Amino acid sequence: MQRLVVSALEVEELVERVARVVADGGTVIFPTDTVYGIGADPMQPDALARIYTAKARPRDKPLSLHFATVAEALEYVDVASAPLVRRLLPGPLTVIVRRPAFVSENVTAGLPTVGLRVPDHPLCSALLERCGPLAATSANVSTMPAYEGNGDAGALPEADVFVDAGPTPRRGESTVIDISGPQPKLVREGVVSLKDIEAILKRTLAVALLVAATALPAIAQNRPAPAPAPKASSSSSTLTNGQFSVETDETNYNLNNGDFEMPHHVHFTRPGTDVTGDRAHGNTRNDTITITGHVVLHQTGAVNSLGAGAQKVTSEEPSTLMTDELQVDGKAKTYTAIGNVHWAQGNKKLSADHGVLNELTHQLNLQGNVHIEQNQQSMDADRVDYDTETEDGKAYGAPVVSRLPVTAPGPDVTSPPAPKPKKGLHKFI
Repeated sequence: MQRLVVSALEVEELVERVARVVADGGTVIFPTDTVYGIGADPMQPDALARIYTAKARPRDKPLSLHFATVAEALEYVDVASAPLVRRLLPGPLTVIVRRPAFVSENVTAGLPTVGLRVPDHPLCSALLERCGPLAATSANVSTMPAYEGNGDAGALPEADVFVDAGPTPRRGESTVIDISGPQPKLVREGVVSLKDIEAILKRTLAVALLVAATALPAIAQNRPAPAPAPKASSSSSTLTNGQFSVETDETNYNLNNGDFEMPHHVHFTRPGTDVTGDRAHGNTRNDTITITGHVVLHQTGAVNSLGAGAQKVTSEEPSTLMTDELQVDGKAKTYTAIGNVHWAQGNKKLSADHGVLNELTHQLNLQGNVHIEQNQQSMDADRVDYDTETEDGKAYGAPVVSRLPVTAPGPDVTSPPAPKPKKGLHKFI
């Protein structure tokens, strides 16, 4: 294991050396504001597997994502959880939120949630700014105490590089609070106490609620297994809720918790909007639905006649979205498209690996192989953030802008005047 002593190196050199190791699929032991962590690139499964092997960590225990700034962490948080995340971070806390679909289950051990950390430690922030986010956990062999920088470094798990910055500012592990559900729950009390959490949240939580949450797993173990929930099934069903009419070959609905599944051929329609997919599942109480397999969403434009409860479609031109998976969160007003995302409207074309639209904040975030075409221009980038209200945007990852080829008119054809630029994507291409 390569040991980098902070006092012997310039921070810039140290950060670059660590970044090269992480990019090559290596693991790094690094200081945080609580204990040392061992981390790797969350997009490299082999690197994550090496963390589990080095720690002898059970594979059903998740890793947490570590970020340099709260702003970065908020990109992984839904609108409902964002205010709490802003209050709790940065600092010696791990905040558990619902897992965004673009976060690998290799990070979360298959759980529907993910822990987020923004350590309040200058060197850690510099490392994460350069090579983060990192998927990480405490740097110790499982069942052994976490390393705080002043013990026996020989007891650390094996890693490619060890950033030795001496003792950490706080002794002890981070406090873990789960905000993925209707009410925050204390999972682990660390260096931040219950009293501290109450102060941070301005006493919006009762201590009794937090304490009771920690006892729930033990209580559940002593209870008999619940009886199977009743289900309502139908075939070739047509469902209407005032907004959408749904046609599907089969529907399975859990009357107790609101879970539903449509395993074959789903078709959602309302005036101006048509959505088809191979299958769908969701929850009526949480107002969520996920449609998968050759998803096509088509909006036909403005509608003159509307039924009760229907929403008017105001787009001037028809648009079509195609993707492998579409997740709709009705409460958070977010729409997440994953895998082979293609969208077209008029002369605008867009493709990406992943996209999220938030109706409340008007933010459209595109990631992975982003390609945009409009007004005879194209742009390729790793990531694009776009405000659909102000029509301003930013591109990241050395964006490449180019002109699309234009066919020259024949000798007897008069070239039309160049169209005036439209508001929109031209602001950043």
